[in-house]
This record gives sequence, structure tokens and C-alpha cells, in this order.
Amino acid sequence: MIAVACHRFRQPGLVRIFFLSFWALSLAWFPGCSGGDEDAQFNADYVDDYESDLLEDQAQQAEVARLDLLDDLDDVDVSQMPAAATTGVLRSQSTTAAHGPLSILQDEDPHFYDPSGQWLGEAHDLGAEVIRTILLWRNVVPGDFKALTRPSFNATDPAQYNWAKYDTLIKNAQAHNLRVLITLAAPMPYWASEEPQHCVDQEHNDPKFWSCSWKPRIKEYAKFVTAVGRHFKDQKIWGFTLWNEPNINAFLSDEHGDLQSWRYRKMWFAGRKALRKTAGVRGRVFFGDQANGLKQDPSAFNWAFLRYALCLDPASGMPIHGDGHGTCPDSPRKVWTTGVAFHPYSPDPTVTRSSLRFLESLLDGAAQEHRIQGARPIYITEFGYLTDKATDALGGTAVVTLPQQAQYDNQTDQDGYDDRRIHTLAQYELFDDGPNGKGRWNCGLKLSDGTPKPAYPAYRVSLNVTDVSGGGVKVFALTRNPGRTGVVIVQGNVANQWVPVETLKLDALGYAEVTLPAAMASQVAAWRLCDGQYLSRCAAKDASRCTAADPTHCGIP
Repeated sequence: MIAVACHRFRQPGLVRIFFLSFWALSLAWFPGCSGGDEDAQFNADYVDDYESDLLEDQAQQAEVARLDLLDDLDDVDVSQMPAAATTGVLRSQSTTAAHGPLSILQDEDPHFYDPSGQWLGEAHDLGAEVIRTILLWRNVVPGDFKALTRPSFNATDPAQYNWAKYDTLIKNAQAHNLRVLITLAAPMPYWASEEPQHCVDQEHNDPKFWSCSWKPRIKEYAKFVTAVGRHFKDQKIWGFTLWNEPNINAFLSDEHGDLQSWRYRKMWFAGRKALRKTAGVRGRVFFGDQANGLKQDPSAFNWAFLRYALCLDPASGMPIHGDGHGTCPDSPRKVWTTGVAFHPYSPDPTVTRSSLRFLESLLDGAAQEHRIQGARPIYITEFGYLTDKATDALGGTAVVTLPQQAQYDNQTDQDGYDDRRIHTLAQYELFDDGPNGKGRWNCGLKLSDGTPKPAYPAYRVSLNVTDVSGGGVKVFALTRNPGRTGVVIVQGNVANQWVPVETLKLDALGYAEVTLPAAMASQVAAWRLCDGQYLSRCAAKDASRCTAADPTHCGIP
């Protein structure tokens, strides 16, 4: 049957037109059918018509409407999906349901990919709910990834790739009740570039060269994503992002920033269709996954990237098309997505918070111009406060002290809880890269030798205390501990003794928040939480007040 389909496709006239439609189905049914005609079909489906695929837009709109009705913890099962919403209210925005972001944790080789799965077990015990893995294109392709011409293989057939490393991680993660977010990313094979020699020249001439990311071919990318989708279709993947930090030149590059943005736009639409239509994947697919811009100027490229990718002028936010913007048609497609992924790295929580608000405002403006649907949630998929970094690290912010890291992590936890538009928090990584090494990036919960940093216990039980008007305080609590009892004790240092001050009932996700009056707050010199098993960090304006008697006891009667 495969041979017949491939043969018939080559016939001229009306027979060719008929079998052009049949071919799209045959690619999904018979991935072994390959060759020049496969290239022609992928050009037609994923390159030439990427801005005018109205049927695909309708299908994506219907799928996203159903996904919006699911909780972020729900597995995606199309057969059990409810009908599309009619009220326009996301289930996760309900004012009565438990709310609060899920927790994503990420680490690299050798930890999360260890065949024993021990570090994934530790991630679960810390309270992570989702594990993020970066699937590097070049790591799974057959042959030499530095080759300038593509090896002869069917790039849509998952059997042609080496997925072993990622299969092991997913198996171990799911054994520990962890969901998996897959991010597709550079480095890519050189032959997947429109100009492979550029990657060779850059590798030889640029001392900061990190990866081949120059002008990915949309057609080759769509084939790769098809293979990804077919391979992972039955593995209950929690979600996908279709490129890592595409607004950073080392990860996606073109002659100019606007072309870089528009290339990502093409890649996203092609990858989204490859997952949904060709591979048959139904699931969360996020837009963006971009790095923070810090400076909140929409014309600065890290932010301009988003507006360009949505066919909007970076400075004004108004639609662009026509002369000088040939890749943006008069009526650009609307982005239908579960949410927008973001990496809000910053030197302190105030900047993190303002960056998130700025992103929300940009998205709201884009929604008004019908470039993306409204009220899109934000999924923080990578984040951490740096305690050390190499001088040659890609990007990065000012470093903070170890106690500051713990405090800032907890402040960001509260900001995520208070802003219902934030659907996930992220921690990168579990382990620091180390004290030495090229490009080291240390914002882990542990030092590279495994010694827990103050952020480690603060991650498991999160506490933030803020002053409110009238002399009272607001106490925020999050216990990620999967063994939590459902309540948490607020303890206070009163007369140099730790005493219980308040008992908070946790919601189903482990969150609680309470405002305590001035009469109570005025007696407390320091604060901590006890979830019956673990203590939080101590929060105090005077750190010396954290040394009260009974510094380690934690128990709930």
C-alpha cells in the first residue's frame, strides 16, 4: 500500500490532485513513505501556506478551548475532554477552586538523566509537579550532526532517531508521579540550516560559539517535530514548547531581529500543526518560551521579538504588514495557544514581578489587535536567582547571596500565587553547574557537590511575610512537601521562644495566605512555618532573631 501511494502521487493531471490530498493522510499512516514527494508535501503544508491555513486555525481554536477547561494538573485525554467553554472563563480562574501555580523543576546531565531515577525521586520529594527537559535536535538525529547535507533517512519516522536518553527520563519521571514538559531546542544539525556553511564558519571564527542555530529550515523542522510527536504521542506528555529562548541569538538567529522573530513565527505554526495534525498529539503547546528583557522597553529586542512574532510594531504595538514587512500578510493568523511561556530571570523579585506585569500588558495589547486570544496565562518554564556565574555565561543577571536566593525564591512564590494569570513557577536547577567551567550558571537548590543551599528547604516549605497597613502582616505559605498534612503552623519568635501563632488550612495545591492583626504581629520578632515534617526558612527583619530556642523542632499535635 505504501508503494502504491508513493507511485500514484507521481502521476500527472487529476490523479495527482486527488492523491495530493491522499498523501497527507498517507504520511500519518505510513511514515516509511519518503522521498522528494514528501518534501513537496511538507513545503505545501508547512511552508507555503503557513499564514493561510484556516482549517488548522479552527482545529487549534477548538482544541485550546477544551484545554482551557482543564486544570493544569489534568492529563490531556481527548476522549474525556469536555465541550468547549461558552462563558469564556478558564476553569483555573475560578474564584472558588484551589488555585496557585504548579511547580516545574529542571536539571541537566547527569542528574535527571541518571538511569536510576534517584534525582527525579528527590525532585518529587521536594514537591515538584512537572519536570522540564530540553530535547536538543542535534542529539537525536542519525549520522554526523555537523554534516552539511542531510543523511538519507525519513525525517518524519521516529524509528530513525535515538530517543533513549529522553525515554529514560520520561519513564523515571512518571514512575515518581512527575509530569513532563518537553522543550525542543538548538543546537540543531548543521544540515537543517538554510546555510549550513555559516555554522561551520561561526564555529571556527566565533570564540563564544555555542550552537548551530542559524536559519533553521522550516520544512526540516516540521519533519523533526512530526517525529517527536509520533514518538511521544502515547507517553502522556504534559506539554510542549517549540523552541527554547528564541529571542536569544545563540539559540535562534537570522540576519536581523525582525527576521529572527518571523522565523520563529513560521516554526511555531509549522510545529504546532505537525504535533496536532500529522502526529495526532492533543496537548498543551505553549508560545514563546522567551528570555526576560529586564529593561521594560518594548523596542528592546528581547521584548520586540514578541511583538514582531505577532506581526505588531515593537514601539507602538500596532499591526504591521506590507512593504518592508513582507513576512506579515495583511491578515496574519491568530495564535491559539494554551499559554505563553516565559523565563523571567532577574536580580530581585521586584524586577521579576514588573517583568511579568509588562509581559501581561504586551499580551493584552496583542489580543486587542486579534493577534492572540485574550487572557492568556503565563507559564514560567525556567527561572532562578543566580548565586554565581561564569564571565562567559550566556546572558544572566547580577548574582545574589545564598540567603537572598532563598528569600527571593519565596517572594516570587507569593507573587505567582497572588497573580492568577501565572500558572507555573519554575526552578532551574536542582544542582549548581559548579564553581568552574565554561558557561557555568549557578542558581540551583544545591551546590555542585550536593550540599543544600538555604534555598533547598525554602523550596520545600515557602514562607513570605509582608507588612500591611495598620501594623499587621500578611503571611504567605506554600508547602510543596507531598507528605503535607493539610495544615501548616505559623510559628513566631516571642520572647526568644518559638510558639505557635496561627494554624492555616492549606488548599489542595499546598497554598495558604492570612493577614494577622497588629496586636499579634507586634509581639513576633521572627517567623517560620512548620508543616508537621519540615520547617521553612526564618523570616525576620533582624536575622539575629532567628536564633531563638528550639530552632529545629517541627510537629503538629
